[in-house]
Amino acid sequence: MVAGTWHVTFISVPHPFGRYVLDLRANGALEWLAVVPTTDVGEYQVKGSGTWRTDGEMLHYTSGADSGTVQYSLSDGELILDGLPATKVGPGVRCVFQRVQQPSQNY
Repeated sequence: MVAGTWHVTFISVPHPFGRYVLDLRANGALEWLAVVPTTDVGEYQVKGSGTWRTDGEMLHYTSGADSGTVQYSLSDGELILDGLPATKVGPGVRCVFQRVQQPSQNY
């Protein structure tokens, strides 16, 4: 099942993220949080919301005025995407997520 809260554990290319969390709700709502470490303030957080749906092996999403599609698969409890929704990472970049067992409102 794709619905759930997921945190990225691996991205196959260099990236700025210290943390990235994707919350795919069963009702089709989506929330994401990206955290980038900085030298001056410790970290910079960006978050957004939108919608999501699947069609075959494709996950379609919206976030604000943006929209996109990434290929996805589920394997051994991991969600694997070919990009990070609402970022410039991808397509064709292997992003591996683990399910967050007890998500908090702040991720």
